[in-house]
Amino acid sequence: MLKSLNFSILNAGFLTVLVGFTSSVVLVFQAAHTLLANTEQIGSWIFSLCLGMGLVGIFLSWKYKEPIVLAWSTSGAAVIVSTNNITLQEGIGAFIVSGILIILSGFSGWFSRINTYIRPAISSSILAGILFPFCFNAFLALKSNPFLLSSMLVLYVLGRKLFPLYSVTLILIVGIIISSYQNTFKFDEVSLELAKPIIMMPEFSFQAIITLAIPLFIVTLISQNIPGLAVLRSEGYKAPSNSLVGWTGIATTLLAPLGCYALNLATITAAICSGKDAHPDPNRRYIAAIFAGFFYILVGLFSTTIGYLLLAFPKELVIAVAGIALLSTLANALTISLNDSEYREASIVAFFVTISGVSFFGINSVLWGLLAGLVTGYLLKKR
Repeated sequence: MLKSLNFSILNAGFLTVLVGFTSSVVLVFQAAHTLLANTEQIGSWIFSLCLGMGLVGIFLSWKYKEPIVLAWSTSGAAVIVSTNNITLQEGIGAFIVSGILIILSGFSGWFSRINTYIRPAISSSILAGILFPFCFNAFLALKSNPFLLSSMLVLYVLGRKLFPLYSVTLILIVGIIISSYQNTFKFDEVSLELAKPIIMMPEFSFQAIITLAIPLFIVTLISQNIPGLAVLRSEGYKAPSNSLVGWTGIATTLLAPLGCYALNLATITAAICSGKDAHPDPNRRYIAAIFAGFFYILVGLFSTTIGYLLLAFPKELVIAVAGIALLSTLANALTISLNDSEYREASIVAFFVTISGVSFFGINSVLWGLLAGLVTGYLLKKR
């Protein structure tokens, strides 16, 4: 492992945590507030989520020697925000029920059976739809900070030509330097504090199971884990999907009393660790995921301090680094989705529904994009 260590691996691990934390941590805060969690309990939520992502990510990456990155369920947080009249204790009970359902769907083999009916073209188009806003927003940020973004884009293109291994590292360093010169970092509220885990006792109610546990289970399993698995498959990795999903359920269930509402295979951040920018050798990229796991544990131990520290990064810098780093992964996903002539139109439909952001019945556009792609592919194939 030490012989394979280089700065690009460390950078990929750090960037994974930076993007993963800052891109959706506000939604996690909002979800906790919806269940009327106080400040200390919200800190426990972040601690438990980071601890689960770190420990399980390290274990699975080491076990399979593949870059397995976990994330909290962003769509799951959206489901929590949309719920009404659910207490915090009932929410904890729903998290446990959802975690148990994920364990059963993973280790029973049900998840892989579902996944066999989904063509790579469809899952890749879903992945492209998820990645597209990140890449597009990086270019939109040219309006708000043209000097920062244009400098990073130019250096990225030159880096891809001259030293592709360190191109993303370069734009991160240059972005930090420019942002420091522009005085856009916000360190006013940063203070050193250790996390304080709080055990929240669960309550199990029929209403919470129907309105929260089951929707949380569905969107996490399908709209989060399937695109996450697509990232790994698009890079040629073959770790058993049932085991990966089952372990996310175990971590969710055990850590739920501390506020861990749902863990799943990462998509955006997994693309950072599994791409060639992390390491030219696919067999060594798992080290980046292991470092990401250590960084997540560090964030968990100092969740309050590091949370504010990561949030102090300028918005344009985080958007730019994430979007530029994911350009090659987006291109790869689009190539796979469009190369399947039989499902090309279905892939396009799935792609556009996914990026539309449409949401009905607490279900986000990723699941609707998947359903639209499958139905379109079925109808056109029958015709």
